[in-house]
Amino acid sequence: MSAVELRVIVNPHSSKSSKDQASKIARMNGSPLHTINSGPNVSSQKIIVAGGDGSVRAVLESVYRSEVTKPVGILAGGTNNIIYSILKKSGKVLPASEFVNSDEFPDDLGFRPGIFQERLFLLHVGLGSFEQLIGSTNEHFRGYLPRKLRSRAAHLCALSKVFNQSDSPHILDVYSTTSHLGYENAFPSQQFHGGLLTRAWIESGSKREEFMKLFFCLVAWQLHLRPPSSILSIKQKDLFNTENSPFEAWFDGDNLPVKSGSEIRRLDFVIPLVAII
Repeated sequence: MSAVELRVIVNPHSSKSSKDQASKIARMNGSPLHTINSGPNVSSQKIIVAGGDGSVRAVLESVYRSEVTKPVGILAGGTNNIIYSILKKSGKVLPASEFVNSDEFPDDLGFRPGIFQERLFLLHVGLGSFEQLIGSTNEHFRGYLPRKLRSRAAHLCALSKVFNQSDSPHILDVYSTTSHLGYENAFPSQQFHGGLLTRAWIESGSKREEFMKLFFCLVAWQLHLRPPSSILSIKQKDLFNTENSPFEAWFDGDNLPVKSGSEIRRLDFVIPLVAII
């Protein structure tokens, strides 16, 4: 396969094993190795990306902007690698050689990302105070803590600070393409390869009431229990309209600037997405 047909993109901060595997695939197929720092150039027939959920989102967003769908393979190399784990658990996996040499991909590999204000999300977009604090504290710890520890620390710090946070209408307000929130099976009926979104939110109230509901919600998820509707409201639709949005939203773990009010939905644009093993 020529370099024009395959493009291998690497996040330089991804794990050594994923970078080594990406280098090997690129070398075997005569394709140069590209870094995501220079912008994910997707002018090829197939793409392999080595990195975490944020790297995968950046690549899929570039594919969407190109208006030409193409298969994307993932080498896990990030903090949580939740997208990779979902694909692997659901059997959406291929060896690198098979991905590179396949001319056709089954329809059940097709994934429809979510979109909010022209920004793609693959797992979640969060408008609540808690999600935004996770994003900001995770960024603060980046470079200081190991990947797994950083994720845990970000959640604990966000919980400790959220009581005094008042920038968002809700303490928790998440829109999800997947049944999992982190590693917890929070929304069992949500289909990753479907066309619907699940919204989960805590109704506004006193700060103490909101905090206690968030705390019990997190405990329930840790115990693999579903929080009662008196604590967590859940709705599943193909499109949600938001009126009052914060200045930032939590896109797959990263805070990005947004404007007030817009719709949140799944795209009709379908991208074949697989985990490379």
